Amino acid sequence: MKLFLQHHIVKKGETLEQIAALYNVPTVEILKYYHYQNVPKDSNHLGHILFEGQEIFVPESHDIEQILLERKQASQNRLEHSNSLIKNSSLLPNFIGIDHSYKVKITDLNEGSTENETEFEVDIQYLGKNEQHHIFKFNKNSILINGEIPDMKAYELALDCSSVLFPVELGIDFNGKIADIHNYRVILNKWKENKQRLLQKYSDENSRQYIDKVDIRMENRELLLKNLRSELFIQFYFSPYFKTFSNGKAENTGRFSQYKILYENHYEINLDHEIHISQSSRSVDQRSQEEIIRYLENSYENSEDSELLESEISANFILDKQYKFLQKADVKIDLYLYNVQETKQIQIDRK
Repeated sequence: MKLFLQHHIVKKGETLEQIAALYNVPTVEILKYYHYQNVPKDSNHLGHILFEGQEIFVPESHDIEQILLERKQASQNRLEHSNSLIKNSSLLPNFIGIDHSYKVKITDLNEGSTENETEFEVDIQYLGKNEQHHIFKFNKNSILINGEIPDMKAYELALDCSSVLFPVELGIDFNGKIADIHNYRVILNKWKENKQRLLQKYSDENSRQYIDKVDIRMENRELLLKNLRSELFIQFYFSPYFKTFSNGKAENTGRFSQYKILYENHYEINLDHEIHISQSSRSVDQRSQEEIIRYLENSYENSEDSELLESEISANFILDKQYKFLQKADVKIDLYLYNVQETKQIQIDRK
């Protein structure tokens, strides 16, 4: 214990800032901290206005070094504790704070050559939860095909048909999977109104056949739900969440891509100022290639095509550390269909 503590007797009009500068104390907060460590509790309070003759204990250089060292160690301990919690927990965002917009770009490649680029924006808002689901509202807009507003009739028709879907309110179960459409009746009524307009606008046989196919999906809640589960943004938006990490690693099986292929997934967390999550997945789907591209649910022993699909996913996600909101994702899906490599690259950026 020190027998003598450096102290200062306040002169008329002096401020804490002046006293800290006089003794080369880095901040007023450190000056006050040291003072309170060496006076009886609740005595000799250092207020905004100092009193002439008031005694203030002032840290010397070695005291300051010790305070800074202790604070650095405490900060490091808090950081390690915080990182440990992230690496050993079920990673979930602050759902209540989700009201975000994202730019999404999906590039289709065949044998390494670009075939199509689709860009759009997505708005996502958390609406609350019930006993079974978290409920989110999604809106999809500003769609560009190869950098332009689609003007081909086929694209125009597809956009006209899908426009009634948004905004859609989806129930996401506690495993991160789409489980329900909460505003299905609203969407169905919008579709019924829109269908008649579309039949007048598109009178050729091919367009009418397409509208009829969409009508079948819209009239059947389960078929529409199945279609929405293939939405790539939604699949990968929730991919980092709803899984329990241990020592920064997690494993599970789940279905991804437009074909809903079953993958064995490995996730790993790395931490700095943000949360970085890498995903590495390989197909373990037992369906044949023909069954997969025909969207068949089960594999049949008498299938003429017994060759299994080769497919891999590599993805990187960046989440902010405080609220666990997705900031950015880069995803690559490689499919080898009948020895031809098809690739999808998905970029998601928070606006």
